[in-house]
Amino acid sequence: MAEYFEVEDVVKEYDSRIVKRIFGYVKPYRFLALFAALGLLVSTAGELFIPVLTQRIIDSVIISRFIAIAIEQVQYDQLAPETVQELEYSPYQYFAEGMMFLPRSGKGKLSQNAEHELAAAGFIIEGNWYAFSFNSSDPVAKVIQQHPNLFYTKNREKRLFTEEIPDGKISAAVRSEDLYSLSLEEIRLIRGHDLKLIIYAAALFFIAIILIFGATFLQTWNTSLIGQRVMEDIRLALFRKTAGQSTDFLSRHPVGRIVTRLTGDVETINEFFTSVLTAFLKDFSIMIGVLITIFFLSPKLALVTLITLPPVAVIAAISRIKARDAFRRQRTASSSVNSYLSEHL
Repeated sequence: MAEYFEVEDVVKEYDSRIVKRIFGYVKPYRFLALFAALGLLVSTAGELFIPVLTQRIIDSVIISRFIAIAIEQVQYDQLAPETVQELEYSPYQYFAEGMMFLPRSGKGKLSQNAEHELAAAGFIIEGNWYAFSFNSSDPVAKVIQQHPNLFYTKNREKRLFTEEIPDGKISAAVRSEDLYSLSLEEIRLIRGHDLKLIIYAAALFFIAIILIFGATFLQTWNTSLIGQRVMEDIRLALFRKTAGQSTDFLSRHPVGRIVTRLTGDVETINEFFTSVLTAFLKDFSIMIGVLITIFFLSPKLALVTLITLPPVAVIAAISRIKARDAFRRQRTASSSVNSYLSEHL
């Protein structure tokens, strides 16, 4: 009688035929799977967009710092052609009293090689600066007139190397410590353009949050619906298969074991479709997207990140094997208990 309740150990590895049969139940719901994939792509893109937007706003707007170059003292024949090209064609040039101001971060910043070369030649003026442009009729002009010793200004009739600037446009620069010694209202007037960019970025942030929420809801709804319908189809197929078995088969297999297999295993498949597969695809797509984004932002940081992946992959593989064996033992024990109880109660 003891052998009647014994359950064979499950030692089988990955079987592509079984996986193919399981995914065959998904084919009738390919349109739901398509909507789920669309939601996955949108939510992944949104989650990658938010940190990039945050980084851009912090580096280029909130912490807006400029590097000052004594442009009238620069001897171009002593510089590398790449450095000269960066100085000539930077889209974010500001000029004031013989100095050129370029962003320290974000768009238009100098490369590290160019900055080191200019610093070694003594063409960079020490300190952090804030540069901006305004019209002569703007309220900012009154602020500059009230503090003539703090601001460096010059009419920008044209850039030295690129296109012409409209009449009346003035560029100005101020050291960061001098800027933040002014009143809050004066700072607000000077950095008005930055405030507008922050508001614009906040609007984009909330739009991205809404899109991520909607796409995640679409993905979760469709994957859950697919899982429920696939589970229904599998259970009906298994019921018909079991009901058609011979009396000899039913006498050799305890009812508890059969019920456990029909309920527990199918529920595991449902969990696979609704949670495991969705989480895996979401995490995998985000990981690939993060690596691609980091390569664009900082190749060195991306390489450091890649170095940590092999140890993580090894640990994950070991954990997967341990978790699989533990689940199989739990499944065997549950089947044995249910079989014993169903026959004795």
